[in-house]
Amino acid sequence: MGTSLFKKQRFNESLTIMNEALNFLPLDAGIHLNRGDTYRELKRYNLALSDYHYAMDLGGDATSIKARLSLTHYALGSQCFNTQDFEGANIEFSRAIEFFSENPEYYVNRARACMELALNEQAYADLKKCIELDSSHGVACALIQQFN
Repeated sequence: MGTSLFKKQRFNESLTIMNEALNFLPLDAGIHLNRGDTYRELKRYNLALSDYHYAMDLGGDATSIKARLSLTHYALGSQCFNTQDFEGANIEFSRAIEFFSENPEYYVNRARACMELALNEQAYADLKKCIELDSSHGVACALIQQFN
């Protein structure tokens, strides 16, 4: 029922059902994973991360959980960047990359944060990696020109 409410984007109601389910099945990795997704949709990122890590500890599907951890850290990085917390953005984008290293957006955005922090070698390396993953990435191609 919680997942059907989630699919209807009724996140607060979904959260209530999942919390109730966890009263009866506290060691169910799937419920923790689904509740983490709900928290992420509600932009309650730290609670989402907590549920994802706990689901991993309970033996949940590592590939699926790492993808969610990656998305959540990326969202936190974007939030930090948008509030000009470039150090926080750098840390969160780095964590996103740790969990999934094949997304070019993670690298270009970490590069942008590094440029704001004058970490130019790291920024250049990230732009190169982004272009390696997506040779037509317009933002990365434009930014890397600043280094030539």
